[in-house]
Amino acid sequence: IFLQALDFDINVVDGFEVAENKTRVGMISFSDISQLVFDFNRYSDKSSVNDAIRNAPKAGQGTNTHLALQQAKNVLLQTSSGMR
Repeated sequence: IFLQALDFDINVVDGFEVAENKTRVGMISFSDISQLVFDFNRYSDKSSVNDAIRNAPKAGQGTNTHLALQQAKNVLLQTSSGMR
């Protein structure tokens, strides 16, 4: 299922124009833990984003979605992480 989720993520990214002044992408991996894979500042082109998604580590087991949402709010959705 994890690899299918990564393929889904790549398909979503493929629908956008990823660039510094266009769509920017960040990723949080989650299961029984949550971890920031990359923030909005890290990649500014689709190929780099998709490569990072393909190489994203599996966080563990379980689906504690609330941990990812909390980390998105507290870490990813901050101007220091590239949020506009």
